[in-house]
Amino acid sequence: MSATDAVARLLVLVPWLLERPGAHVDEVAEALGTDRRTVLRDLAALEFCGLPGRLGGDLFEVELTGERVVLRLAPAFDRPLRPTPAEALRLVLALDQVASALGEELPALEGAVAALRRAAGVPAGVVPASDAAGRWLGPLRDAVAGARRVRLGYDGRAGRSQRVVEPWQLVLHTGSWYLHAHDVDVDEHRIFRLDRVESLESLDVDATAPRPEGDLPLPAWQPGPDALGVELRVDPAGRWVLEHLDGVEDLGGDLVRVSTDALGWLLGLVVAAAGDVEVVAPAHVRQALVARVRAALAAHPAP
Repeated sequence: MSATDAVARLLVLVPWLLERPGAHVDEVAEALGTDRRTVLRDLAALEFCGLPGRLGGDLFEVELTGERVVLRLAPAFDRPLRPTPAEALRLVLALDQVASALGEELPALEGAVAALRRAAGVPAGVVPASDAAGRWLGPLRDAVAGARRVRLGYDGRAGRSQRVVEPWQLVLHTGSWYLHAHDVDVDEHRIFRLDRVESLESLDVDATAPRPEGDLPLPAWQPGPDALGVELRVDPAGRWVLEHLDGVEDLGGDLVRVSTDALGWLLGLVVAAAGDVEVVAPAHVRQALVARVRAALAAHPAP
């Protein structure tokens, strides 16, 4: 069983137990579709859940009396949450993506996001590069539904390029959005990561390539012969960057090695991390990062 399965089960287990204090272990197992041994292991895991910089066990209190389970939240949860500006911004952006994907099904969500932006002091339209994928969901859903072509500005394996594509399907996989589409220029099926899309133009042209029958394959990036290994030092506040990367190798401590075939896109993530991620090697990548930052500062001089 994967770590993803365990996390998904814990996310269901916590609210379920909070609503049913004193539930029997067998009842919990039946509700989750698992066995007693897994339930007891999950309860033990909850007792070690903690926050960065603090000890484990500071989030939940698990009381097991005989076969009955009582789960309590830490006293800190009784106080209003006060997120940092960075935490508030990421929460707003995450909800923006949900609203873009499910706006038609959840019309009240748009108003809720607007209210959250006002409360957090995040102006409308603020979208950092690391969370830019959400802005393309709405137009691409329209293109899929209407069977229309779009032109993408894409930072991919061959660098920045303009791609005319016929969208087939949007997929959320391992935390990232992907687009299955027919690439008109090469006349082949291609998969595009939405956070590598830099621009999108809807074209008044009907799609001509039919979507293949059956299930489309899940995105699975494999490093090619042109992939470059980049060593990064990642502070705890910058760990979110790793969620957007494939081919990550843990080197111990705060060091990782990333294989990439889109260096410009990777450097954009490093810049968005605002000092929480540092390029360690190779030297020419560090130099490219410095040049990118200097160009951005020159284009937007401080008052």
